Amino acid sequence: DNRVVICDIAGFFHNLCVQTLKFSQCTKVTTKPIFSGPILLQDDHIVIGCHDGVLRCIDKVEFSKTYWEVDAKAVVYAKSTAINNNQVVACTTAGDILKIKDGKCVWRYMIGGEIWSDAVMYDGKSADGKCVLAVGARDSRMHLIYLPEDET
Repeated sequence: DNRVVICDIAGFFHNLCVQTLKFSQCTKVTTKPIFSGPILLQDDHIVIGCHDGVLRCIDKVEFSKTYWEVDAKAVVYAKSTAINNNQVVACTTAGDILKIKDGKCVWRYMIGGEIWSDAVMYDGKSADGKCVLAVGARDSRMHLIYLPEDET
């Protein structure tokens, strides 16, 4: 695929052809800025977080087709993290970490500081078999979070 998906501060998704350097599609998906980078899930859906506090899952080809939206209840600056089975972990500026499955928030955890950086999922399991997520926050700490086993 010779396309790159780009988001902008006007709330648009752009499909850029890297061979011609021309946009093949521009679709407005929100009225607020989009600062988080898009992630591609296994089923060719794209997930983005937004300034309006909504996480959106849209079609990779037809940007106007929305599969689900989740209200994160705070601004999402950081890029979400795809984990197994098309689940998504997202972080908010209110310090919430959300795990989303099939368009529903199945787990929420709050840390003591705003989250502006992308979370990183450890590729594997901890010594005790749990999935580990690492995220930095404005409390000047690196948080290591064990994700619930029954929903990973």
